[in-house]
Amino acid sequence: MIQEIDFFTKYFPMEYLNTIEVEQKKLQEENELIAYLKTFADVLSRVVLDESAFPTFKKGFSQKELNHIIKMTLRLLYFSLEAKGIIDNLDIKLLEENEEPVIKSWYIFLFMGQKGIDQQFMTLLKEWEKIKEIDHTKDIGLLLDKLDVLLFLREVAGYKLSHDETEKYAQLFYQTLNSTKSRELLSLFYETYGTIVIAFTKMAQGKTEEAKIIIDQALKNAKQLDNSFIKAIVFNVFGVYLAGEGYLEKALQQYQLALDHAKKISHTSHRAIVALVNIGDVYMRMGKFDEALEITNKTIQLNPNVFVLRLNKAYIKTLKGKFKESLREVERILVDFPVETIDKNYYFFLQRIKIESFIELNKFESAEQVITELEQIIHDTGAEQFRAYLFYFQGLIEVKKVNLTSAKQLFLQTIELSYDTVDGLNLRIKAEFQLSIVLLNSYKFSENKQDLQKAMALIETVIKAAEEQDDNFILSNALIIHARMYDILEEEKKAINDLKRAAAITEEYGLTTLTRRVKEQLALLERQKEQISSKQKTTGLLGYLAKSLRFILSFERTGKMKEIPAKIYGLTVAAKSGIALYSHYFDEKMETDDQLVSGLLTAVESFIMEVFIHQSSGGSLKSITHENITILLEGFMERYTMIFFASADTADIRSKLIQLVDKIETEIVAREMTPEELEDLEKIDRIIEPLLTDFFPKKMIP
Repeated sequence: MIQEIDFFTKYFPMEYLNTIEVEQKKLQEENELIAYLKTFADVLSRVVLDESAFPTFKKGFSQKELNHIIKMTLRLLYFSLEAKGIIDNLDIKLLEENEEPVIKSWYIFLFMGQKGIDQQFMTLLKEWEKIKEIDHTKDIGLLLDKLDVLLFLREVAGYKLSHDETEKYAQLFYQTLNSTKSRELLSLFYETYGTIVIAFTKMAQGKTEEAKIIIDQALKNAKQLDNSFIKAIVFNVFGVYLAGEGYLEKALQQYQLALDHAKKISHTSHRAIVALVNIGDVYMRMGKFDEALEITNKTIQLNPNVFVLRLNKAYIKTLKGKFKESLREVERILVDFPVETIDKNYYFFLQRIKIESFIELNKFESAEQVITELEQIIHDTGAEQFRAYLFYFQGLIEVKKVNLTSAKQLFLQTIELSYDTVDGLNLRIKAEFQLSIVLLNSYKFSENKQDLQKAMALIETVIKAAEEQDDNFILSNALIIHARMYDILEEEKKAINDLKRAAAITEEYGLTTLTRRVKEQLALLERQKEQISSKQKTTGLLGYLAKSLRFILSFERTGKMKEIPAKIYGLTVAAKSGIALYSHYFDEKMETDDQLVSGLLTAVESFIMEVFIHQSSGGSLKSITHENITILLEGFMERYTMIFFASADTADIRSKLIQLVDKIETEIVAREMTPEELEDLEKIDRIIEPLLTDFFPKKMIP
């Protein structure tokens, strides 16, 4: 028997193993591990279902011993080839009529998913109740029985997206494992498998530090176990962690290790496919779209029935600018995978690819038709979490039609609605990039510095969000754009500082494509030392964005975003003189403590003039801290300052400040108000007060 599965096979009766050895030699299978696994499945099926098979030793087995063999075979297959290995190699009749609680749990876990997650979970729970009080401390078999069912409960709870239930059964798994002193390798195997699955859950919850502690222990265990299946899983999850932290080159190395070990089981094993998908994902994030497409195509050849691979192929085609090919790929996907079998998030992503491809091909009617269909689906299903995307798509169409005013309003609506969107931060960052380009185009035509300042404020908000989420890809791209904006304002030192920071980040995290781009931008600044007009520099930046935007927007953050909590305590609009024209407070203390408010306003008086000076040179939004309150200031219409009093300077707070300033400006322009009217406190009140209704998400209000 091969060493790879030795700590499983030692629990089978010797007579049974001798039969396995004889039967295995009859198979025409080059891969020795696969040959053994198929033999274990075949012999078990014949022992249980064929009365005439192996009569010499079958009579000697009690039902309890036979159940033990069934469970050990299930474990052996599952922890080598996963669920598909059991489903493809074992007859379902083996399990469906067996009432032993653990075997029944295997059946529920493997075959009851189609009846609904809730029913599957509740049925598993009933089987757990039958065995949870059994003493397992002196019997490895009873210990494994409990660990099996707890793993199933934890995994199904994960499908329910119930983090509390997932945590509960993860803790029960740990408690059960630690309640015995068993140090056998099979116990260590279960410990490693269980903990690495929990680490993945921790990452999905944004608890990356906790995940890293678990992964470090799993790596030590995997070295001791020397099992290809467990190593493939551990290296893969470590790669996911590294990719999430932005270390793409290191993540690629771990995925390659995972692939190498998965191939020892089978080139087409689930673990091998997972590793290949992740390698393709890293190449996409590196901007290496040719490499990403090549490995995706190879993986599809190994298993053409993996939906996410086909989806990735269509998406990579759009990133490469092959829009017609992308549309053809989407149509093929919808032929091969019936709509009712596609997860709604994946289906929406498919429609995104179609819409964006149609827009790039200037087929606006086709794009609008798909948008209308999506709008109907959202209406019929109540999937309001996707609605913000409809405004984003319409904004893209208006940009292509050069309707900049309409595009601006649509992207602002996208940003406002993104707080209730399924992947809100992803969408908000995309919309902020697009809106900054609209404002740059406006600046190019009008040379109104306020448009450039607003574009800078948006990019600074993106920088803040990228810093909060440790997203070095977005951060580096935003710093390049920010540097070019400083260059337009002839702030060369600030531009160079941004580019040097971007260079340090891209080199540390292995973002090779971006490192090259940063060096190109530094060289460009050197060449442009001779006098070039701001209009020419703006045209140059817009040209860079036209070539690079698909690459910049190729990011698709997955998993839970880090929550950066912040509260808005109040806001004030002040004149250039520092006099408060309007105030609104959300925090009770600010409403009642005149001394606190007076102190805050005094603190910002000296900064208000600086905001206007600041606007005429470089930078945009200012932030200071006073009395443990963060104060953010944004000048507008060359004579006013919006002041936010908040608990912290976050991307969310900054984004809301930018949105509110724009709403007020839009309202003032629409009413054609004169400067004298704007000094009228009652009129200011009538403009701003209605805009605040439901403007801030509830989580921002104290």
